Amino acid sequence: MTVPPEAAVEARPSGPLLDDDGGHPRRWLILGVLCLALMVIIIDETVLNIALPALVRELHASSSDLQWAVDAYVLVYAALLFPAGNLGDRYGRRLFLLVGLVIFGIGSALATWSVTPGMLIGARAVMGVGGACIMPGTLSLLVYVFPPRQRPLAIGVWSGVSGIGILLGPILAGWLIERYWWGSVFLVNMPVVVVAFVAGWLLLPESRDRDAAPVDPVGSVLAVVALLGVLYAVIEWPARGIGDVAVATAGIVGLLAGIAFVVVELRSARPMFDVRVLRVPVVGVSCLVVVAGFLTLLGSSFVLTQYLQLVQGRSPVMTGLIFGPTTIGWSAVAPLSPRAVRRFGARPTVAVAMLGVAVSYALLATTGTDSGVAILVVAFALMGVAMGLATTPVTELIVTGLPPERAGVGSALNDAARQVAGAVGVAVFGSMLAAGYRSAIRGHASGQAADNLAAALRRGDAALARTAREAFLHGYIWVMVSCALVCALAALVVARSRHFARPPD
Repeated sequence: MTVPPEAAVEARPSGPLLDDDGGHPRRWLILGVLCLALMVIIIDETVLNIALPALVRELHASSSDLQWAVDAYVLVYAALLFPAGNLGDRYGRRLFLLVGLVIFGIGSALATWSVTPGMLIGARAVMGVGGACIMPGTLSLLVYVFPPRQRPLAIGVWSGVSGIGILLGPILAGWLIERYWWGSVFLVNMPVVVVAFVAGWLLLPESRDRDAAPVDPVGSVLAVVALLGVLYAVIEWPARGIGDVAVATAGIVGLLAGIAFVVVELRSARPMFDVRVLRVPVVGVSCLVVVAGFLTLLGSSFVLTQYLQLVQGRSPVMTGLIFGPTTIGWSAVAPLSPRAVRRFGARPTVAVAMLGVAVSYALLATTGTDSGVAILVVAFALMGVAMGLATTPVTELIVTGLPPERAGVGSALNDAARQVAGAVGVAVFGSMLAAGYRSAIRGHASGQAADNLAAALRRGDAALARTAREAFLHGYIWVMVSCALVCALAALVVARSRHFARPPD
């Protein structure tokens, strides 16, 4: 993708909209529309997590079904980000954002009325196509519309909204599930999609790049095969075993496709994704922070929502509300983080922030069946503040760490890193949870009860329920400790990176 703000002159609106004073109200209305479109697709990364116990109960979903229901959206979304962004560059970013909203709305309707796990997984994949069309335009149009002096604040708001969306999902889902049924978590998307579409149609400027690279079908197919193969192997190995033919084949094919993707992109004169940009130190390290943050955030959310409902016995509404401190902390700190960067520098700010995220996971690893709300609130609040502090500067550094004519490459890289990391996080940590649960409950349960905790609790056997909860905690602790180590490692890399700094204005 390329979004050259200076080069796409033929698409540049005239008038005061892009004046460098940064004060024209239409610019901020455009930011509001972009944030609304961003909000609806980000919410759906986590909104289904609260409904996981209901899916086991009403659709008889297995652990693998649950992971695929969550990951189908993020996987398709991540795999199509670059080709969708490239098409948006060529034919209009506004156009593709609006088309994406329509596709997303159709997928939401299908998900609302799903009657089998397979139907839900397919509907979530359709939603992922819509999300991939929407997401690149939100940050690319932001970079296009806002002058450099105003861009850090705008990106801070954008980053804050993405954090709110990720963590508002469980709160909204909990409220809806207790009052209606699990499908209502998707039905609520419809009015938001309609409002975003109408507002986007009226307010968003069109922007395209006549010099955009041609669509790369070979690279696109290889990216999809690589992600699908690797994630299939990771998700299915706890149930089937690493020696299963399908699991081993999928993993090998996925790895080979990933290597082929890198080779094809390196040899292409105009690659869909120029992997060479990762050699720019500030861009590479910033991407590492994004990957660590969202790998653990999405993966832990998949686990934590089940822990709060099935182990601690909390209602869907209370489960969602416990995530509230993260939402509040993230949304409050993200727009203010540029001040911390100006005062202390990007490297200390991000390193301390990622260390704070690691500490929050370490606190969560100490909780058990009877842990009170206080420690959960402290851990989630710390996580929100730390993620809000880290994500804004690294997003800006990825976008501005490259020359202006390559700003779109940076925005696409940021988006892809978040989504790929989220998909991998759900697969890896979901499978880690499943493996820990199965190893601890082996010999105490059979059938679906040996597959997931929700099924074990449905048996109505108090002794089995107690054993199953303890088995779940076995896997849960593995996940939280692993998340803490990943974020601590990211903090260490940032702290030791001499090139991690915001470029001069």
